Amino acid sequence: MTVQSSCRDDFPALRRKIDGQTISYLDNGATTLKPRSVIDAVTEYYETNGANIHRGKHRLSEEASDAYEASRTVLARHIGAAANEVVLLRNTSEAINLVAGGLELPPDAYIVGCMDAHHSQILPWRRAGRLDLTRVDGYGRLDRDHFRELLRGRPQVVALTHCSNVTGVIHPVEELIEEVRAACDAVIVLDAAQSLPHERVNVHKLDVDFMAFSMHKILGPTGVGCLRGRVGIRASLRPP
Repeated sequence: MTVQSSCRDDFPALRRKIDGQTISYLDNGATTLKPRSVIDAVTEYYETNGANIHRGKHRLSEEASDAYEASRTVLARHIGAAANEVVLLRNTSEAINLVAGGLELPPDAYIVGCMDAHHSQILPWRRAGRLDLTRVDGYGRLDRDHFRELLRGRPQVVALTHCSNVTGVIHPVEELIEEVRAACDAVIVLDAAQSLPHERVNVHKLDVDFMAFSMHKILGPTGVGCLRGRVGIRASLRPP
């Protein structure tokens, strides 16, 4: 058995045929198919438990709560964070909206973003303040001179995209973050929804204040997202 066929066997959806043809799934940037291990884990929960988390002291609720908290620890370890820095939400969009609304920025707050960002990393910041977007060149790379020019305006927030869902370009976020820290005292919010499926990200090494991503892009279930927030600044967020 080849590695390719073995990997295909992990995904029940790939056994389907459409018009007599085997499926070749190329839409992972939008969402990944679910492997058998994830499907089995979700099914087992509904078949053998199904209780609410953090809502009861009976055996099923405690088992569900323990499993939920264990998943938080696994996620935290994967991104180099502490478990109490990880907030489980519905998706990347909810995570970024939570930060954009919770920072309680003044209406004229200056915010720097990226031209090639997902709408989830643009629209919340347009509502939160005055957003300027860093240009990209013909190859999809950020215009670094324009980025530095925008930083001279001393933004209160810099919203970075690690990997663009438009072009697939992976931006040098380590260098960009160093430039932000040297230029101003901005809150850095990183959208890692497209990069985490391809590489590990250590949030402390990157020195970001917030990082958001979604499970459905990394073989996990739909409807689960993650926000990592630096403890001090996360505690200052207010419900939007």
